[in-house]
Amino acid sequence: MQRRDPTPKPTHASRGAAFLAGFEAAVAAAFPTADAYRHDVAKFAWDAFRIKLWHKQVEIATALTKHNRVAVKSGHKIGKSILLAVLAWWWVTVMPRGTVIMTSASGRQVKITLWKEIRKLYALHLKHKTPFHFPAPAKLPATGVEYDDGRAILGFSTDDAERMAGISGDQLLFLLDEASGIKEEIHTAVEGNCAAGPGCAVLMTSNPTQVSGTFFDAFNRAKSDWCTFTVSSEETPNAVSGQDLFPGLASKSWVEKRKRAWGADSPRYAVRVKGNFPLQGDDTVFPLGVIDTAQARWFQDAAPDSDDIAIPVDEPGGPIDAGLDVARFGDDE
Repeated sequence: MQRRDPTPKPTHASRGAAFLAGFEAAVAAAFPTADAYRHDVAKFAWDAFRIKLWHKQVEIATALTKHNRVAVKSGHKIGKSILLAVLAWWWVTVMPRGTVIMTSASGRQVKITLWKEIRKLYALHLKHKTPFHFPAPAKLPATGVEYDDGRAILGFSTDDAERMAGISGDQLLFLLDEASGIKEEIHTAVEGNCAAGPGCAVLMTSNPTQVSGTFFDAFNRAKSDWCTFTVSSEETPNAVSGQDLFPGLASKSWVEKRKRAWGADSPRYAVRVKGNFPLQGDDTVFPLGVIDTAQARWFQDAAPDSDDIAIPVDEPGGPIDAGLDVARFGDDE
């Protein structure tokens, strides 16, 4: 007597459903949707650019999916610039009317750092042939990245507060690099642009050089309005492991050299490595933030048709003002 196989045989309907499910999965892989990445920036970074974020970058990016005000103070070489570029591309991918405005304490920083990372990621997308449809970035940040449907990524200098104030849209993302040194009128303009509704988000990143202003307040009296992070150069995967796990991040040797050169208890180490605001000592003539601002003013953007990155503000032969600290109460004599 022949036994009947109890396993049900696939019907035309079940085979059709299985085929449809497989087809939909293949389409989803070939044509990524916004929903797949709305709450997962790390997945987007890998799928779009083959970039792996380290855990602090993931925490910051994830915070931006949940909060519309995020502030990050940090030491050097923790991957701020590349993260901002990833977030710019991510925003215009997941937001159907998304516009991203990138700015910094100087136009030079926008041009040679932030926009360089935007173009680098686009090149990685082409190199790895990832299944996204990104428009090619223009050479100049102000021209930016423009989609046919109106989405855009733009890089603005902070020299023109009125231009910053004239931005409209219901899905705006402002990425403010070196926010500690950005003029207060720019911060005011950003807040004015965000008055349209909850679709606007702001991410500030910076070495914490200034002990006043909007960036400082985000970690102090206005802390309840912001989701904040402090990231030390000492905690990067490279510094912790002593290996070059993430190219470009602070290494163990770099941290140790800064500690020897500056001193572990010095204001420079606190700001540039640990990512803490400097303490104003009795023997301080010029706060670190004032020096940084003065250095930034020394440079201005090169002309658009020039190959130079930056040129001095003063013409050669112009007057130079200098100050002298003769050291009364300081450690030096």
